[in-house]
Amino acid sequence: MTRFLPLSLLLFFLVLRLGTLLTAVERVSWDEELYRGTIARELIDGLKAPLWDYQADPYEGGSLVVGMLAVPAFLLLGANLFALKLIPLGFSLAALILSALFLRRFFGRRAALLGCAFLILSPPVFTALSLSAIGSHPESAFFSVAMFFGLYQSLFAKTRRTASPALFGLISGIGCWFASLTLITLLTCLAAWFLLDRRSLWGKEGRLFLGLFGIGILPRILYDAAHGFSGLRFLAGFFLGDRADALSFVARLLNILKAFPLSLCFRPLFGIPGEILSLAYLLAAMLLMIPFLWSERRRLPPKCLPFLLYPLIFFLAYGASNRFIPAPPPTLFEHFRFFSVLYCLFLLFLSVCFRPGRLSLISLCLLLGLGAVGQGSLLFREPFGRALRYQGYSTLMLGSLWGGSRHPFPEGFARFQSLADRFEEPRRRYLYWGLSNVMAGQGKGKEPVLLGEAVRRVPPAYRSYFLQGWGRVSDPIGGNPVPGLILAPFRGEEPYFFYGLAEEMTTVSPHRPVEETLRFLREKRPPYPELFYFCLGGALYDDLEREGWDEAALERLESLGREEKAWVCRGMGESAAIYWVCTDTLFSGVFSRLRGRLSPEDRSEFYWGIGWGLREPIRTMEDRARALDWLSRLPEGIRPRAREGLRAFESWYGITPPSG
Repeated sequence: MTRFLPLSLLLFFLVLRLGTLLTAVERVSWDEELYRGTIARELIDGLKAPLWDYQADPYEGGSLVVGMLAVPAFLLLGANLFALKLIPLGFSLAALILSALFLRRFFGRRAALLGCAFLILSPPVFTALSLSAIGSHPESAFFSVAMFFGLYQSLFAKTRRTASPALFGLISGIGCWFASLTLITLLTCLAAWFLLDRRSLWGKEGRLFLGLFGIGILPRILYDAAHGFSGLRFLAGFFLGDRADALSFVARLLNILKAFPLSLCFRPLFGIPGEILSLAYLLAAMLLMIPFLWSERRRLPPKCLPFLLYPLIFFLAYGASNRFIPAPPPTLFEHFRFFSVLYCLFLLFLSVCFRPGRLSLISLCLLLGLGAVGQGSLLFREPFGRALRYQGYSTLMLGSLWGGSRHPFPEGFARFQSLADRFEEPRRRYLYWGLSNVMAGQGKGKEPVLLGEAVRRVPPAYRSYFLQGWGRVSDPIGGNPVPGLILAPFRGEEPYFFYGLAEEMTTVSPHRPVEETLRFLREKRPPYPELFYFCLGGALYDDLEREGWDEAALERLESLGREEKAWVCRGMGESAAIYWVCTDTLFSGVFSRLRGRLSPEDRSEFYWGIGWGLREPIRTMEDRARALDWLSRLPEGIRPRAREGLRAFESWYGITPPSG
């Protein structure tokens, strides 16, 4: 019977993870993954640029590998999201097998079985990250376990061979090319090696490690040399720079330690908040670890040292960085993407800490029970198989990447256009749209007339996107004048410019008070005021979700005319839909409370805005089937008006399908 137990665990893992992909893929998805599918789509259709120009980030060679590995999956199953997700699933399965072998070899059979159980019934955040196809999260976990295996083989194997440090170095080099997150694992391994056997570190074994590490990381060195050392610039800008003082470091460290206990992303259960379930999971883990560490306090086993060093080095590095720290309560698993290796090693260490006893058995049962609850919360949230219909790529994101780094607008537009001409419709349209989305960051401080001349060079079919991007560069409240004569060549297309202008006005951080925007509308009387009211409504809803309910701000809108208020309600609906798609929590307190407060007429406009907003996120902008699936989840009373808003979005941006 025990011979079949490992195989049974692997099958159980596959059933749970495939079940999540087939019945709740939206809960484990985010936009960046689609770009990796774009690499696969380009490899199938034929590359329009050198392969390295498709690498998503200068610090993630793994994005290219995920794209290449997705090619056979796309050819077999189609270019859909499910096929793309099979790549991180494969890496996660490999990490599970490698973890079992690692624990079995150095900590015994019981630790191996428990380690597999913890990884299979893991907290929801680790499950979601392990199915993330961006080339760094399941891959970082896989390479980190492999690096630990290589370190332990070099230090603790009964028969220490020369090949062990060489293989350890090669794996480390490849891992550090794949994703920069593995650099922390490398530092951990080197620190443990130094503390446990510094003689071999400075000897032949250390030289073998260094030589093979150089071979493994060679692709990253070559890429950096060919792309202006962008990877080195990223690492140089990774830390706080001018803000790298002791006070800011301590403050960030405290915020990270405060965010981590609530990061496990459990969903509420029987009225119990997800944050309480996360804390319960960590409490059970502490009850497993603390007795073990206390019993070993006089002589901690050397094999435990790397597991204890990793969180120390990780929190110090993260605290000294400029990376985003999510504020509790957390909602999005991708906010904790940098914790993926920490979660993995934490779960493996729990299996090492288990010692038979009443308290340990209670803790073990609680951990596995909560893990099962977490897995259950990810299943059967959608009709079966939707991921097979969702697009697994995004040409729009390719346009954003090329426009943001390779061929910025307007300087590199000629090169961009020569590449865009190699695409067929409708992908060419989304490529231009992606380029226009990065104009706001590139156009700041540039002469409006020169930008207008550049926009005139854009093919007329795609010019509206660039006019909207041009509008985002301006800020009339901040002192920039509203262009007049420079819009003359774009007769009939001015609304797109003013829509971008309205977006910029209402999304400047921190958000401007409602009164300031309303005063601008009364005094300046800009053209197309409905667009400004629409964007004002979107900003207002964002504030209600982020800052809490503000009855006073809503009361100020009562003085608006019927048409102005209708556009504000549409804008609030648009932001509600975007919030829903990104967090899967549309029917939050704000949404329900707002629906109850609005009159029937205003509620109808609010529903129209929801339809508009369902096409706006990247994952649904290019994938109509996915947007319609989101619309089908709405209550029947909301759908007709929301469908009108969705069609209005398509008409506005020229993406109405032939069938309408």
